[in-house]
Amino acid sequence: MPLVAAAVLPHGDFAFDPSLLSNPTSRAAADGLHRGSLLAGRLLADAAPDAIVLTTPHGLQTSWDVGIYQNAALQGVATVGRDLQESFGPASPRKLYPVSLDGQTDAGLAQQIMDVLSARHNVTLQRGWNGVLPMPLHWGEVLALSYVANASAAHCLPPLVTLGLPLSRYNLSSAVATGFLQLGRDLGRLLEASSKRVALLVSTDLAHTHWRNTSFGFSPHAAPFDAALGTWAARLDAGALLRDSAALVDQVYSCGWLGLPMLHGALEAAAEAEERKAGQGGKWSPLNASWAATLTAAPAHPTYYGMMAAVFQRRRRDAFVCPANTHRCADGCAPVEAGAAVCCGDGTACASGYRCADRPSFGPACVRARGDREAAPEFIPEAAPGPRPEPVPVLAAAEAPGAAVPLPMGTAGWELRYHLCRAGALPLHRLALPAAPPGQPLLFPYYSNLGPVGHHAAASAEVALIVQHGSGRNADDYFCSGVQAAAMAGLGGGRALVLAPRFMEPADGPPPSVVWWNGTFPEGCWRCGAESDPRASRDGRSTVSSFAVLDALLDALGAAKTSGALPSLRRVVLAGHSSGGQIVQRHAIFSRVPPRPQPFAVRHVAANPSSYAYFGPERWRGGRLALPDAAARVRCPDYDSWHWGLASRLPPFAASTPGGTNAALTLFAARDVVYLQGRNDTCDCNPTTAGCGCLSHGLETTCADELMGRFRLMRGRLYYAQLQAHFNASPAVHSMVEVPNVGHDHTLMWQSTQGLDAIFRW
Repeated sequence: MPLVAAAVLPHGDFAFDPSLLSNPTSRAAADGLHRGSLLAGRLLADAAPDAIVLTTPHGLQTSWDVGIYQNAALQGVATVGRDLQESFGPASPRKLYPVSLDGQTDAGLAQQIMDVLSARHNVTLQRGWNGVLPMPLHWGEVLALSYVANASAAHCLPPLVTLGLPLSRYNLSSAVATGFLQLGRDLGRLLEASSKRVALLVSTDLAHTHWRNTSFGFSPHAAPFDAALGTWAARLDAGALLRDSAALVDQVYSCGWLGLPMLHGALEAAAEAEERKAGQGGKWSPLNASWAATLTAAPAHPTYYGMMAAVFQRRRRDAFVCPANTHRCADGCAPVEAGAAVCCGDGTACASGYRCADRPSFGPACVRARGDREAAPEFIPEAAPGPRPEPVPVLAAAEAPGAAVPLPMGTAGWELRYHLCRAGALPLHRLALPAAPPGQPLLFPYYSNLGPVGHHAAASAEVALIVQHGSGRNADDYFCSGVQAAAMAGLGGGRALVLAPRFMEPADGPPPSVVWWNGTFPEGCWRCGAESDPRASRDGRSTVSSFAVLDALLDALGAAKTSGALPSLRRVVLAGHSSGGQIVQRHAIFSRVPPRPQPFAVRHVAANPSSYAYFGPERWRGGRLALPDAAARVRCPDYDSWHWGLASRLPPFAASTPGGTNAALTLFAARDVVYLQGRNDTCDCNPTTAGCGCLSHGLETTCADELMGRFRLMRGRLYYAQLQAHFNASPAVHSMVEVPNVGHDHTLMWQSTQGLDAIFRW
């Protein structure tokens, strides 16, 4: 039987008994923790496990090893109320009372765990009194387990396997976190193969440094540490656990934190095992595709230390899964840009701060939730949809200070509604990249709605959409919005194959042999065509360009078409937004795939990128292309280097283009490229800029970017004009389409009439 459930429960006094506290604020925080802990305990008990594997920071300990209890009997008493003296000093009221707990060890499972883990990890059996007398339990075990015992019908526990965390947990947790993640994966594989129903329970409190007047002292990192763990527990967000909280854990004294990477690794292993059983071997999906994460008690610190409670349960395979960091409505998922979205109940939603309403002569829309903002100026309406290359004089006017431009999205009194997506599961597959050494494959992850490329489920697909995420690397969100856009274009029922590549960085926790980029500029910049980090390969040397990855996807689709696996495929679209638009635009220059390959047509759609690759050192000045003035060139000496231009610093893939840059530009001019611009992507600052009253979603504002224009709409118009001036061709090279009433938002761009036309209707 598989791992049936997992939970995180506190062992602090105040979550166990809020009545210890008299301060109303502290008492309210403790009440919430108490209720959430009771709920988590009941949910774990309802899973009816045959055994519970418990990690505890306060049991029998060694300096470095995980101790596995072996005595058959377990018995202990926790004294509740001791934390009052630590919190409020010796003069505080004494309210001490005992809580006792008895249990039994599952000796067979304990020995199995010892046998498996000892092959790769520092583990040891803990056996006392020749195994005859009960092994002692302390507060870290008694209080956490009491929530489960009290929730069971018989008020008793199933057999236990108790794992004591090492003494090094306080000051060396970050150093050994990766090892505990792997230990959890090995434990999860064992539990998945067990004949028993097993639950995993982590006993832990959070940061102990919220107050100054205790022996732990104060740390400004306590609050962000607890918040990061709350994010992880609510969404199984690996980055929040393994990057954000791990960066702070050694400074905040979280006693049981090492149990959390262990739990996360076990859930990863269980998810992978479930996928293999379902006949989807080789697939690697985010945890929230297989496990529903419920933060039953958000992090809170009634006194000097924080606590939380959470439970993780297997999802039904037929339930739809929302991408990470998105809002779930009853009828679908709102995108990440919507924040804490307002669900309209009709398959649509509004962004946070707006409400669902009908606008006269417009229809369903989102209006400001606060009535005093509803009179704010509206977006400039579309005058003439379709391709609209702008003449140079208009561009010159747009450059003038104070020129009228459309309002940035989010500053008007109304917005468009999101159409909710329902992608079912979020299946992540791996593409074997051809550049890898023999026997040492480099793998690249991508989402797909119809199985891996070439799968028989896609036999009816007429169009393939490769939808490319931006700097947030939220490929799951882009995948879901791409699936919904295909449905809105009338391409449901398997007529559209949607692929969402996922360019990973270290914070994403890439599995072995899955390529990742280190995020540095320009050497590790995936949006710029850089090579992957050699540490991702088995030999420590092999790399692959992000441009080669996109070529490999196109080649895989071509091979599947030629082989007959995709007989209906006629069009392939590579569409990216924001940083995704950047890689799509630059890939269109240096792709090795011919412009109009048989057996299908290929189109690149670059939506709202922050920057473009110019072909020469000139930039727009006063309505004409000219060198920036001398002061600007001194201030910004790299403005024409890659990735803003082609003068220098080309990545290896681009630099090795057959025939050089001129040959690449000739092919680029022959490609089918659409520049999709949000008419209201006009915010020209970032929230960190003093006086910035709009949200640009990470507008790049280096001097090299600013030479292209103040905001993305201007930069797109200017770049498109540069294309026409450079190639001096008739008809125009490529096309530009502006989307009315939409700013920097990939979902609304894809769902707009112009977006659907550019992607699917050509």
